[in-house]
Amino acid sequence: MSAIFINYRRKDSAAYAGRIYDRLAKHFGRENCFMDIDHIAPGENFKQVIQDKLSAVQVAIVLIGKQWLNIEDDNSQRRLDNPEDIVRLEIATLLARDIRVIPVLVGGADVPDALQLPEPLVPLAERNAYKISDLRFHTDIDRLIKTLEEIADVKKSSKQTKQNKEIQENKKIAFTAIFSIMALVIVIVIISNSDENISQETNGGDAIIHQGEGDINAGDTITQTTDDSNSPAISNIQGDVVINNNATDSNEKP
Repeated sequence: MSAIFINYRRKDSAAYAGRIYDRLAKHFGRENCFMDIDHIAPGENFKQVIQDKLSAVQVAIVLIGKQWLNIEDDNSQRRLDNPEDIVRLEIATLLARDIRVIPVLVGGADVPDALQLPEPLVPLAERNAYKISDLRFHTDIDRLIKTLEEIADVKKSSKQTKQNKEIQENKKIAFTAIFSIMALVIVIVIISNSDENISQETNGGDAIIHQGEGDINAGDTITQTTDDSNSPAISNIQGDVVINNNATDSNEKP
């Protein structure tokens, strides 16, 4: 059975009831919320049906609009004064069981005075009411949901939980992608810098060009060029430094 029940009168607050039910069902799950005790088979005792339907309710919302108090039946009698009125029976049953009943004022309605209520419903006027404004509808519903979470022993719907998990997973994927891109950029920068030529000028003004990674190592290719045609060329091959005394400047004839 459902833990959260919405009591309302169609001619007074049906539109509000539908919107509120949708929000509560989305948050708590449809299996934990219900309204409309109108599926009573012919021959059934509707009072007993109401008793059975409300047996597992932990908290009830009684929607009260501007016409709630004075709506009449086909005989021009106020519905609340009819002991067989279903809305009255639902509220009376909930109050008799000392279930948490929250009067929810919609459409600019006020809390009914106890003197205006039939005897079984008088305790309703003593309950702290909650007002839902048309201008702040979703904000007010959010606050109502928090209140219901503290009262009703129900978990969030599996759909809501699944959506929250999907959001968290998407965040993790996004962060992982960002960090991966950053790491790739860093690696590219390092490789790019390591492939650059390192130029070093000697005390004699000669230029030594080193092509390789990092510091000059024995295995790197090193070429020294000088302005002196008589100076030997220095080359490093496979880790051994070799001084080529036979090398000459390009301007020297063989």
